[in-house]
Amino acid sequence: MSQDTLPPEPRMLGRYQLVEPLGQGGMGEVWLAKLSGAAGFEKPCIVKTVLPALAKDPSFVQRFQHEAKVLVHLSHAGIAQVYDMGEAQGSLYMALEYVPGVNLGTLTEQVLAKGERIPVRVALAIACQAAEGLAYAHTKVAPDGTPLQVVHRDVSPQNVMVGFEGEVKVIDFGIARSAARSQATQTATVMGKLGYMAPEQARAEALDARADAYALAVVLWELLTLTAYVPPGTVGEMMAAMVTATAARPLRSLRAEVDEALEAALLKALAPRKEDRYPTTEAFAAALQAELRRLGGAPPRSELGAWVKSSCSSAFEANQRLLSRITSVKHQATTEVPTMTDPSPQGLRPLNTNEAIASIQRPKWPLALAALGALAALGAAGYFLVLAPKPLDPAPTLPSPSATAAPTAPTGAKPVVPPTTAAPGPG
Repeated sequence: MSQDTLPPEPRMLGRYQLVEPLGQGGMGEVWLAKLSGAAGFEKPCIVKTVLPALAKDPSFVQRFQHEAKVLVHLSHAGIAQVYDMGEAQGSLYMALEYVPGVNLGTLTEQVLAKGERIPVRVALAIACQAAEGLAYAHTKVAPDGTPLQVVHRDVSPQNVMVGFEGEVKVIDFGIARSAARSQATQTATVMGKLGYMAPEQARAEALDARADAYALAVVLWELLTLTAYVPPGTVGEMMAAMVTATAARPLRSLRAEVDEALEAALLKALAPRKEDRYPTTEAFAAALQAELRRLGGAPPRSELGAWVKSSCSSAFEANQRLLSRITSVKHQATTEVPTMTDPSPQGLRPLNTNEAIASIQRPKWPLALAALGALAALGAAGYFLVLAPKPLDPAPTLPSPSATAAPTAPTGAKPVVPPTTAAPGPG
């Protein structure tokens, strides 16, 4: 191994040992890190650092504070968690949950590359868990009983993780709108990802939870068909398609085994007029759960995880290598971490473990795929805090429906997840 390919020496940031760089952007760095404690305690995590210059910007710190105040209230199995937030060595940082798995963009790419399909029950189980996490965020209230009115605004394949153990987590609430933030957010600013915005979001109108449910329905539609719901094109063409949508796109013409009831549920969630959709994300989740029960129930999470490992085997192996590196790195002495406890714009109150969620942005370093759940074989993603309005992200590369139909699984292929006759398992 040449000197250029040797991993960097771990360094300490407060009580976190930064082991492997995962990405770098305009706001700071993303690291695979380790938190060590007494009696050999070790916990892998993701640490996002903010550039010192930005940490001195009062407006940036205020946005940082806003995100902390909103996210501190979110604690749910379907939402990736924030462990800690503070300041050390002149840098703001956030320590995030390590999610060993892949995002749905990577999953669909891998399935397409193998010429296979995602089993209907698998797609439904993933969407159900994601819907439950979103529903929790949508209905969460502050300690004083005030509704937070959180809207994610960036639900997409890159922001839904499915773990190698079968867990599903929504990530990247970095551009989320809440009741507190809506007063400072320009309603005329379009934020989101091309191909996944509800018509009212593409028109920069006021949003509620129905926009997130719409985006999740697009994600599920694409999991089932392995084609792009909004045909790829220029930014202008895709924006026009989202703004002028007049009818939900049918499903069964691309996936004949999907029954009429499931198609009807998706078409309702994808109605161009929000008044015609499910009134709440809970109602959408309940409709998906009803379809799962009719198909024999959700596959047990252990089998879902096994299917993900099989479908994304290279990502799983890379994840194991990084976990091994975390274990092999010797523990270094920690230093005291100053935390910002002032709830004013000049500081942040500290977050408790498992109280909030992270953000995501694609970095350039390929090994990020393992530490962040082996997000991709090429062009992997890494966690990064997104606080300012971010530009429209392109939709993931999926075939246009006019170009190709969903692929057929190779003859004799044996899915890891059992067929619909299998016994029901946890959702």
